[in-house]
Amino acid sequence: MMKIYYSHAMPLYGTELESFEKQQIKENFPDSTIVDPGSFQENPEKRSSGMEYCLKLVENCDRLVFTKFLNKITAGVGLEVNHAIKKKITVHELKNGKVRK
Repeated sequence: MMKIYYSHAMPLYGTELESFEKQQIKENFPDSTIVDPGSFQENPEKRSSGMEYCLKLVENCDRLVFTKFLNKITAGVGLEVNHAIKKKITVHELKNGKVRK
């Protein structure tokens, strides 16, 4: 099963929009598991190492799907996207329900 890292801004964590975007990712990649960094908020390792922990999660995925927040790529999302590109992980943007490279 393909693992997809869902890179999105922290203000979206736990919101209806986050749930909607996850649903859209599943529709575009039905045979996938979504790795959501927001679901690791209480993880002691993430609490101590922050973005480094997220970048390790990215490395263990087959693809990364990102969304913009207020039409901008936030700092953390930018780090994750650039890290995925550096590691030759396919990156997609989710926009208006469509996923594109």
